[in-house]
Amino acid sequence: MTCTDRRPGAVHQGGEEDRGRSAGDDTGGPGRLDDPDFLRVASDAVDRLARVARRLHGGPLPVVGDREWFTATWIVQSATILAEAFLRDPDQHAAAEKAGAVAISAAADWTAASRRPSHAELARRRAEVGPLARTIDPEGAARWAASGGSRDGAG
Repeated sequence: MTCTDRRPGAVHQGGEEDRGRSAGDDTGGPGRLDDPDFLRVASDAVDRLARVARRLHGGPLPVVGDREWFTATWIVQSATILAEAFLRDPDQHAAAEKAGAVAISAAADWTAASRRPSHAELARRRAEVGPLARTIDPEGAARWAASGGSRDGAG
């Protein structure tokens, strides 16, 4: 059971920090996200929700983000998200992430992109005087430094 009299991130008596988790999180008791009993019960609940959503949808659940998913009912959308997170094999998650990384990598010629602009071009640009550059009057700067002001006027 989550304590309602504590704010997340606040430090309370005893120096412990309440992160808005249940009391069982700190004691190793039931309700921990890595507790096998919790995972079994949660997985069963998500599986039941996914079966109901499939019946309501009239077929397999749509893929999250597809056009069909956006027009589905909120129950189908929720079941799809939970099924993706809970029922999918971790190896499938890793394969999907790898496929995304490969797609990003293949989307551009990164070697050519790394050469624009070239090092020589950057060095040339740094040597140019920019549009806001101003020439400095060394004698006026010396007067300013000696007097602490510009009351003496320009020389």
